[in-house]
Amino acid sequence: NLLAVALNDGSNNFVELFDFVNTTGAITNFRSVTIPSIGGTQVYGLEFSPGGRKLYVTMKGATTSQIYEYII
Repeated sequence: NLLAVALNDGSNNFVELFDFVNTTGAITNFRSVTIPSIGGTQVYGLEFSPGGRKLYVTMKGATTSQIYEYII
């Protein structure tokens, strides 16, 4: 029931989250989360937990990677 998009504008990382209605395709309730760019990391992956209550955001840097967990 949720839709997430990972974005990087060249200096900041964002995840945009929306409610999604499967039966109509309606996208509503926009919200945005700024993800810190530590050591030049960039957001590149998103995954919902099996129950849909958590969102995992993967960050990739030149030498390190990080995973952030958000309760939604």
